[in-house]
Amino acid sequence: MSRHPGIIPSWGIIGSCIYLTGFTLPYTFTFDPFLSALAFCSAAAAVSHRHAKQLTSIPLILPVALFLVSSGVSILLSADTAGSLRASTSILPGILLFFLVSSHVDGTTDIYLLSLTCSAVALALAAELLWACLGNWGGDPFNWVTRTGSPILVVKNDVVFLAILSPLSLAAYFYRPKGVCGVVPVISLLLCLVIPSLFQSRGAAVTMLFATGCFSCCSGRNYS
Repeated sequence: MSRHPGIIPSWGIIGSCIYLTGFTLPYTFTFDPFLSALAFCSAAAAVSHRHAKQLTSIPLILPVALFLVSSGVSILLSADTAGSLRASTSILPGILLFFLVSSHVDGTTDIYLLSLTCSAVALALAAELLWACLGNWGGDPFNWVTRTGSPILVVKNDVVFLAILSPLSLAAYFYRPKGVCGVVPVISLLLCLVIPSLFQSRGAAVTMLFATGCFSCCSGRNYS
C-alpha cells in the first residue's frame, strides 16, 4: 500500500514522537526501547528517503555543523579524550532527532503529531512536577525536581524545558481546537504557566513569555 504524503505520518516523525514520549517516564532503562525505536525509524526513513530534504537546505544546518565540529575539536584536545567521548555520546540522540525532524517532515499531519506529542510530554512532566510539589509543600524546589525521578529533570532550572515546549501546545491547539486533542494542549499550557512560579525559576518564566510571544507574532503574521 502506498504512503500518502500529509496523511500518514513519516518514519521520521513516528520515531521522533516515540522517543519524545520516553521523556515522561520517571526512570531510566538499561536497554532504552525508545532510543531503539528512534534508531529503527531513522534507518527506515533513510531507506525510504521519500520527500527528504537535501542536507544543505535544512534550516539551522550551519550552526549545528559548527557545534559538531567544535565538539569534536574539544574532545580531541581534551586531557581525557576517552572520558570526553563517553560524556559526549548523550548528544547523539539529540542530533539524530534534529535531522529526522528537519529533513523528514512531510506535511501538516507530521507537524501536528509532533506538536501534539510535545504538548502531551510537557503535560506529563508538568503533572509529575506538580505532584512532587504538592507532596512536599514548603520544601526546597530542588528536592521537588529530584522527587520526580525523571532523567530529563535533574535541577530546578530544567523546568525551562517545559517553557520551550509551550509554543508547540499553542500550535497543536490552533490546528485542532476541538475534542480531546484540543483539551490536552490547553491543560498542558496552563500547567506550564504555573510550574515556573511554583519552582521560582525566572529563566523558565522569561523563556515562556519569549517563546509564546514569538509564536503569537509569527502566527499573527500568517493569518493577516
